[in-house]
Amino acid sequence: MSTGPTWQPAPPASDLAWLIRLAGVLYLACSLVSVPATLALEPVPPLSDFVVLALGILGGCFFLFAPRVWIKPYWIYAAVAGAIGLIAVAVALISDDFAFLYVVNAIYAAVALRSRTALGIFIVVTAVALLAPLVYADDTQEQLHHILITLPVYFISLFFVRYLRNMLELRERTYRDFADEAISLAHRIRRSSGTVARDDETERRLDELAASTRRASAGSETERERAGRSS
Repeated sequence: MSTGPTWQPAPPASDLAWLIRLAGVLYLACSLVSVPATLALEPVPPLSDFVVLALGILGGCFFLFAPRVWIKPYWIYAAVAGAIGLIAVAVALISDDFAFLYVVNAIYAAVALRSRTALGIFIVVTAVALLAPLVYADDTQEQLHHILITLPVYFISLFFVRYLRNMLELRERTYRDFADEAISLAHRIRRSSGTVARDDETERRLDELAASTRRASAGSETERERAGRSS
C-alpha cells in the first residue's frame, strides 16, 4: 500500500524519523518563543488567541515523541501544511509579525521535501497564505510592507538551503561511487595476484563492502530517477 503521493519519493526510514523529530523541535521552539512575544504586545491579545500557540506546542510534542513505527512519509506533508495553517492563523489573530515564521518553515521544507514538484506546491501555498492579509486586513499598506520584507528572506533562505542540500547529496554520491570503485579494484587486484596468499576472511569482507556500497548506490540512483520523472 502506498504511503504517500508517487511524486514525493519516500526518504529512508532513518532520515524520515529524523525529519519528523526535527519538525517537532521546530514546532515546539517557535510556539514556546511566541508565547512571551505575544504577551509583550500592547494590548495583550485575549486568552482565546493563545489556542493557536497551544496547538503548535501539542503538534511539536506529537511529532517529537510519536513512536517510530507510526511515522509515515506523508507526515512530512502534515508537518509542513500544519505549520502554514498555524502561522496563517497567528498572523490573522495575533500579529502580522508571525509571518516571519514562514521563513523557518521554508528552511525545513527545503530539507524535507525531496522532489521539485512537492517544493513547488509548497511555494505556491505559502505565497497564497503570505498574501492573504491583503484581502482581509484593514491596514493593507502595513501588511504590504511586512510582505515585501518577508518575501526576499523567504526565497533566499529556501533556495540557499536547497542548494546546500543538493550539493551535499551530490558529494555523498561521489564519495560512494569512489568507494565502490576502490573496493572493486582492491577485490580484482587481490583475486588476480598470484603472489598474495588467499585470505578467506579478507575476501568475505571485501565482498560485503562491495555489495553494500552497490546497494546504496543503486538505491540513490533509483530515488533520483523517481524524483526526475516526478518533476
